[in-house]
Amino acid sequence: MDNRHGYIPLWEDDPNYIEECQREIRENMAKCCCSNCDEENSIKLIDNLPAASVSNFDSIVSDKFTASKSYDLKAKYPKRHTGTRKRKILPDERLEMDKFKLSMIKELHAYYYTIFKRGGSLMPKHLFADEEAEAIVNSFHNITTIQKLQRVIGVEAFVGQLEWLFKWINVYKENRDKEINNKSGGESEDVLESQPSKRIKTAAIRGVSRVSLDSAEALDHAERSPTKKMIAAATRNSLALERQAYNDMERAIELARKVQVEGIIQAVKKDYTSQNLRILQP
Repeated sequence: MDNRHGYIPLWEDDPNYIEECQREIRENMAKCCCSNCDEENSIKLIDNLPAASVSNFDSIVSDKFTASKSYDLKAKYPKRHTGTRKRKILPDERLEMDKFKLSMIKELHAYYYTIFKRGGSLMPKHLFADEEAEAIVNSFHNITTIQKLQRVIGVEAFVGQLEWLFKWINVYKENRDKEINNKSGGESEDVLESQPSKRIKTAAIRGVSRVSLDSAEALDHAERSPTKKMIAAATRNSLALERQAYNDMERAIELARKVQVEGIIQAVKKDYTSQNLRILQP
C-alpha cells in the first residue's frame, strides 16, 4: 500500500484498503496473521513465548502449541531502582527555595543564550522552567553528583546543561553554608555579651522605674516595626512580581518571534502566488 499509493491506510473503510483486500482474495493469497489482522492469535503467541525453544518454536508460530504449565516471569523482570528520596520543604524554607528557583531559571536561560542566538523558535523556557526547578528543590539535599541530578530532571536538553546546573547548585550550597556559619557565630557572641554581671543586675534593680519606661517604649516600637510574617509576605509579593515580570518578558519575546515567522510565511505565499500568476498569463 505504501509503495503503490504513497501512504499507509489507517481505517478499514479506506477505498484503497478495501480494493487491496479484494485483490488478495481474488489472488487466493493467505490470510494475514499480523497483530493488527489477527489480534486474538497474536496475544496467544505472546503468552506462549516464555515456553519457546528451538524444538517447539515452529509449532508456536503456526498456532499448534499448547502450554503444559504457566510461567512466572517476575524473577526475570528488571529490578526497580529506588526513587530519589524527596525532602519535605518546611514553610520557613519555602521563601528561600522560591528565590533559589527564580535565580536558577533566570541564570540558566541567560547561559542558554550564550550558546545559542536569540530569536529562535526554541526558547530556554521550553527546556527548563518551574517544573524542573521544583523537582531540583524537592531533591535538593540528594543532588551530590551529576548522575543524581540527571535522575531528577532527566537527560540534558542541550550540551552542558547538567554540568552548569550542578556547578550552580554547589556554589549556592557553599554560599548558604557560609552564611549559616556566620550567623551562628554571631549569635554565640551575642549570647556571651548578653550574660548579665552582678554590676548590671544591681544597676537594673536601682533603675527599675527607668527600665520599665524603656520597656514600654521598646514595646511601642515593636508594635510599629514589621513582624517576621509581614517581612516574609512583602518578600513573597516582591518575588511574585519579579517572576511575573520575567514571564511577561519571555512571552513578549515569543510573541514577537511568532509574528516575525508569520510575516515571513505570508511574504513567501504572496511571492509564490504572484509567480504562478505570471506563469499563467499568456
